[in-house]
Amino acid sequence: MNIRSTEKKINRRSIFAAIPALAATATAAHAFKMPDTPVQDDPIPNWWEQWKALRDDINKLDDGDDTLEAELHAIEEKICTTQPKTMAGAVAQLEYALDDFGDYVTGNIWRDLDSKLFANLLGALKAGVA
Repeated sequence: MNIRSTEKKINRRSIFAAIPALAATATAAHAFKMPDTPVQDDPIPNWWEQWKALRDDINKLDDGDDTLEAELHAIEEKICTTQPKTMAGAVAQLEYALDDFGDYVTGNIWRDLDSKLFANLLGALKAGVA
C-alpha cells in the first residue's frame, strides 16, 4: 500500500522552481515602488553646495577669516553627522568625502582599489541604481 502525505514538502526542486516567481515579484515591486523622498526634504545637497561656495570664498582671501572658517566647520559637521534621506543626499556626502580629502580618505589599499570602489559607488548612486 502506497500512502502519500498531503503535506507539501519543501525541497531543493521546489525552491528552484519558485525562483522565477520571486524574480517577477521583485520586478513588480520595483516598478510600483513609491518615489524617493523629495530632495527638498534632504538638507545635505544644499549644505554641500553651501560648503563648496564657502570654501571657494575662503580660498580667495589672503588671510583666513575665523568667522567663515567656523561656518565652514559647522556645515562640515552637519554634512557628516546627518543621515541622508535621499539618493541626492548620499551622493552629496560621498562627493564631500572625496572632494578635497580624496588623498586622505582613499589610496590606502593596493593599486588604489579603494578610490576605484568609491568612484564606482558614486557613479551608481548618481545613476540611481536601486
